[in-house]
Amino acid sequence: MYLNGQAGASALLLVITLVSIASVSSRASAPVTEERQATEVTAPLQPGHKHPEVAAVVKEYSMPEEQVFKEDLQSIKSKSSSDETPLPRPSIYANGTGKKIATVEFWDKLAHCETHSDWENPGRYAGGLGIYVGTWRQWGGTQFAETPNKATKSEQIVVANRISTQGWMREDGRFQKPVWFTGWGALACAGRPELVSLKDQSAYTLEQSRTTP
Repeated sequence: MYLNGQAGASALLLVITLVSIASVSSRASAPVTEERQATEVTAPLQPGHKHPEVAAVVKEYSMPEEQVFKEDLQSIKSKSSSDETPLPRPSIYANGTGKKIATVEFWDKLAHCETHSDWENPGRYAGGLGIYVGTWRQWGGTQFAETPNKATKSEQIVVANRISTQGWMREDGRFQKPVWFTGWGALACAGRPELVSLKDQSAYTLEQSRTTP
């Protein structure tokens, strides 16, 4: 059908308008592309604002505070136990009675009362515990040194424990029995000795505690 000029122009304008509306409607209803989605997710967050998807991930993978504390505590305990020094050797008193012995704390008190803790104190009653030289030899002190003052603190305590509760197997095969603590004149000053088992750490000095079993 043929249209005159004015009618043709109006019809053409109507067609263009309908096409434009259809194009806009198509773009508005089109799904968001993957590129656009990626842009929205990776866009920098404004200070003070949390992206809801990021917050969800953090919440999902965050360990509860109580669990974190327990694991840290377990790690500390494990490390602590691995750093502990080995127990001292009960073989120091292998030939003794096996009875309980006095703690290092007691011997320290007695040394303070006897010699003001002078473990190198010379003389007939030598060392920190004032052990008579003849007694020192009788209970095997020469295994360590000729006289008490030339032996270490740990060695003097070993001999003192032999004298008091453990005894000593002499070279001739005879057993030198212990005579308790009554030979020390300063016993009243030091107080009653605390006795513990041979495996108790408090019965050994740090030097003895580091001895490999």
